[in-house]
Amino acid sequence: MLHVRQTLIDYAIACVVTAHDAQGQTTTVQSSGVTIAPGIASLRITQATAIHGKVTISGVAGPSAALARSAAGEPYVVLDRYQSKTVLLQLGNLKVITSRRGHFKLTARDSPGRHTYVVEFDPVASSGFNQASASRKLTVKR
Repeated sequence: MLHVRQTLIDYAIACVVTAHDAQGQTTTVQSSGVTIAPGIASLRITQATAIHGKVTISGVAGPSAALARSAAGEPYVVLDRYQSKTVLLQLGNLKVITSRRGHFKLTARDSPGRHTYVVEFDPVASSGFNQASASRKLTVKR
């Protein structure tokens, strides 16, 4: 895995290669430029239950480089629910991911009904990874 400092994201880079042949001639070739982009974080919901108004969602966030702690903070997940098609309601406090492998478990109380729950993973800004989210529909009963 290539580790890139946060300050290098959005820089354009190119590869320049100079080759020498048997006669001593040199040829230089330059690749087309690419822009360094943030890493892609992942989030997977492994289990989701809703029993007696209590919603429990477990999952895994990654990759391991996105889970690194720094002076800038710690990676965390948060549980939200769609209140309407565009408005999210946060159901609990932020949960810092302490597992080295990215495992987490979120619980919250919610009102009865069929709801779409969204888990959002926020790596530390200095890790060079974007946020990730995953959703699951559950029916909450009393």
